[in-house]
Amino acid sequence: MLHDATAVHAWLAAWLAALNRPGDPAAVARAVHPDAVVERFGFGPQRGRCVQTLRGVDAIAAWAALTNPVCRFAPDGAAATSADPPVWVVRYVITADDFRGGGVWRFRLTQDARLEWLRHEPDDLPSEWSR
Repeated sequence: MLHDATAVHAWLAAWLAALNRPGDPAAVARAVHPDAVVERFGFGPQRGRCVQTLRGVDAIAAWAALTNPVCRFAPDGAAATSADPPVWVVRYVITADDFRGGGVWRFRLTQDARLEWLRHEPDDLPSEWSR
């Protein structure tokens, strides 16, 4: 189903709330369909390659729980756009203390506007952080 921007932004708010509360599986469950798939892509030498596939709320919640609680995710710039309906694209930023990174999420939502599929593509780390 092709969702309008309002539904996509509501989902994005729920997804960011889940990521910004690591260790809260209920927050993940509100944003993620039980059969959802997250494909994690690598950075550096693994850029462009899928390094992990997560299936289901429990696996996605366990991955989100690995995030350091000082990290904060937010949209980076413009609103989500539809790259190839029904796939949406949004740039994200992650900050922690003096670190700033980011990347791109490509995603599809279910009929009830929960995550069906997400491709998590982080940017390469800044040179001062890749040592």
